[in-house]
Amino acid sequence: MAKLYYPTPDELRGARPLNEQLWFPRFQSTLLRLANTNEGRDLLCLDSWQKRPYPITALEKNRARYSVGKTDNGHTYVSDVRVGAKWGNIIRYRWQEIAKAMDRIDMIEMLKVWPRMTLMPDGRYAPAIMGRETTTVFPDPDPETTTVDGSIQERTASETFSTKRDKASGTGVADSAAQVGWCNLRGSTGSWNELDRGVHLFDASAIADGDTVDSAIFSFVCYALTTGDMAFRLVTCTPASNTGLVVEDYDQFGTVAQAPDLDDGSINADDSTYNDMTLNSTGRGNISLTGVTKFANRPDADADNSEPSTEISVNCRNADNTGTSADPKLAVTHTTPFSNLSGVGIQLGAVQPLMMPTSVVPY
Repeated sequence: MAKLYYPTPDELRGARPLNEQLWFPRFQSTLLRLANTNEGRDLLCLDSWQKRPYPITALEKNRARYSVGKTDNGHTYVSDVRVGAKWGNIIRYRWQEIAKAMDRIDMIEMLKVWPRMTLMPDGRYAPAIMGRETTTVFPDPDPETTTVDGSIQERTASETFSTKRDKASGTGVADSAAQVGWCNLRGSTGSWNELDRGVHLFDASAIADGDTVDSAIFSFVCYALTTGDMAFRLVTCTPASNTGLVVEDYDQFGTVAQAPDLDDGSINADDSTYNDMTLNSTGRGNISLTGVTKFANRPDADADNSEPSTEISVNCRNADNTGTSADPKLAVTHTTPFSNLSGVGIQLGAVQPLMMPTSVVPY
């Protein structure tokens, strides 16, 4: 049976004995890349591609497994099994050639990521943060295919604040207009005529599911503004449909701020400048990378159930505005995690000396 040992050079590099039952799994990825080349099959004494034209999916000390393909019953494999440790012995006796081939494969992989490594003061290498980019998404204009934006309106005259706020449905919707009131509360104390709440849905599923959301900014263009003593609050919503609004969506608005409230006196209403709201951790956590992100807005007095003494009216551009230069948008800055590289000797997520697989050798 094949044994594992460590020549003096490896011992000098700090290598420790590794049982062959652990050695093959640890370097399985590199061995498979080697075994699926013409040169590697010859080196490992495996059937050539011409003789057995199937990819090798597992290589152990006494077994080579080939993938024949899929059938109605699932995946089919064929294994070449030996009583003795055939491939363990081949690697043992041809170790110099095997080691060079494995090092060559791993060096190619390492060269691909070397610019992504950071040299630490103690001479070790750590993975740098890579893959950061910003993806900007907009709601769909009418006719919507994935997402919608607009407002749900309640416009019954002369109602108390609690009556207007707590209704189950509104009196109208606007989801195909180029401009609409998003954050409106009109009337006076004890006699309110209008309460509009905005809806902004975004499809950010183009971002890889495993990415980390580092930051995000919700932006909108305001074309008309009436200020009072209230603020514009970004919240979540759960409309019945992702592509259209109905009056029953009126009571499907959250109250928790997804970004710091934007005081109405600080909103730019020049009909061209974006007003930015940087999402807090709650807001970032509500960004979906697999489906539709559902944000909305309402006056802070409406969200907090605290009757104000003045009006507020924030009228904005929707996705149905021509082009996207004034559309509501969500800019998500995200980072792609640095994936592990099998066999390179760099354990990502922890800093360790850079070593190649020849620090553990069979004999």
